[in-house]
Amino acid sequence: MKDVYVVAGGPSLKGFDFSKLEGEDKTCIAVNHSFLFCKPDYICWMDDDFYKQYPGKLEDTGATLVYRPQEKLSPKPDKNKTKVFTVEEFIRDYNMPYDTFAFSGTLGIYMALCLQTLKKYNNIYLLGMDGNTTEKFEDLHFHRQHYKDNMFDPNYLENEFPYNRIVMQQRNAMTSFWKFLQREQSKYKYNLNKVYNLNLETGYKEHNKLNPNKVFL
Repeated sequence: MKDVYVVAGGPSLKGFDFSKLEGEDKTCIAVNHSFLFCKPDYICWMDDDFYKQYPGKLEDTGATLVYRPQEKLSPKPDKNKTKVFTVEEFIRDYNMPYDTFAFSGTLGIYMALCLQTLKKYNNIYLLGMDGNTTEKFEDLHFHRQHYKDNMFDPNYLENEFPYNRIVMQQRNAMTSFWKFLQREQSKYKYNLNKVYNLNLETGYKEHNKLNPNKVFL
C-alpha cells in the first residue's frame, strides 16, 4: 500500500532531504510553494496570487492541480496540460463531505484523506505542518524566499498582519477542521488515527506525532 505525504511550508523542513519522498510506494501532495522542492503528484493552493507567480510552471510538473477558484484568477490552470480540479470537483469524485478549508494546509490534509478512502493508500504523514509562533521573520516558512507579494514583507507583517496572529488563526482553524473530521469519520472510510505529524514540536495538538526517523529509515 502507498503512504501519502502532505508537504506544507513550516520552517521545520529547513535542510530536509526531499528525495526521501520519492518512490513508487509514496504519493506526495505539495501545498503552495513546496512543489519547488519535491516531485509532487498533487499541488494544492487557495490563493490566486500563488498561481500568478508560476504561469505554466505548475502544469509543467505533470502533477494534478487542485485549487479553490476565485473571480480574480486569470488565466486559470490549463486543463490541456495536466489534470486540474477545483476543490469542489475533487471532493465530489470521492463522495466526501465538504468543508470550507480555512487555509491550504487543511486542504492538503483533506485531499490525503480522500486518497486514503481508496484501498491502496494507508498512512498520511504531515511535513512542515508546524503551527508554531515565532519572533523571527526568517522563520516564517522554509521557502519564504519565493514569496513575491507584500503580505510577506517584514514591515507589513509587523504593522498590518503579524505572523503570530496568522499562526493562532490557523491553530483555531485546525481545531475546528479536526472536529469536523471526527464528526464525519464514522460515515466515511478515512482513518484519522493514521494521520501523523512528523514534527514532534508541532503547535497543532490534534495530530498524532511520530518521529520521522521511524518513517525515513
